[in-house]
Amino acid sequence: MEPAGFAISLASLAGTFTACIDCFEYMQLGRQFGQGYGKCLLRLDAAKVRLSRWGEAMGLGPKPSVKQQISTSDENIRVVRSLLGQILEGFEDAERVSERFKKHTSTKNTSHDELLICNADSDLNSDFQGLHLTMRQIASQRQKGTSIAKKARWALNDKKRFDRMIEDITGFIDQLVDLFPTVQENLRALCRTEVSAISTTQDLVLLDDVACKDDKILAARSGKGNR
Repeated sequence: MEPAGFAISLASLAGTFTACIDCFEYMQLGRQFGQGYGKCLLRLDAAKVRLSRWGEAMGLGPKPSVKQQISTSDENIRVVRSLLGQILEGFEDAERVSERFKKHTSTKNTSHDELLICNADSDLNSDFQGLHLTMRQIASQRQKGTSIAKKARWALNDKKRFDRMIEDITGFIDQLVDLFPTVQENLRALCRTEVSAISTTQDLVLLDDVACKDDKILAARSGKGNR
């Protein structure tokens, strides 16, 4: 597929891509995550940043545009559409689990403490606050000009379910990244920009700790990709 045709196909994917990014905003984590809440929230932030990085490199976003000559096939476009759809399905499945848990808990004659939700402003360890805000800002800037669809937020209370969901989403993003080798340098440049926005060594160390496992480009930058 020639670049002009790719641009048209790209535009058709923009809505699905934006919907995937929005899903990260709807999801909350329950108090049952306990002391693991901070790192889980940062891992969710990092996945959102990584997906937004891929979208930026591909020219997806508020004003879709191809920033370099990209040739691909109709099959690759179908694969992208499928992968983005599977990311959406992952969030939708987790939301259904959340609703079932909420209904089950509401019918029990016990305290509803199990339904309490973590609040990043009050419950996130101060050591994690800076990195959390920076990653949110990076992703937000890339989606500047879009509006988040109005939808009720929901909470996941099962850490094992969360871990599986993040691993699945990470795998789908891996496939998206691998599908277009010609944008790898652009991805690396965007990653460098992300890292430069992090102001403290402590936050850089924390980023490596929570994200390098899921992010090959970040791991290569930090040297962890060869370990």
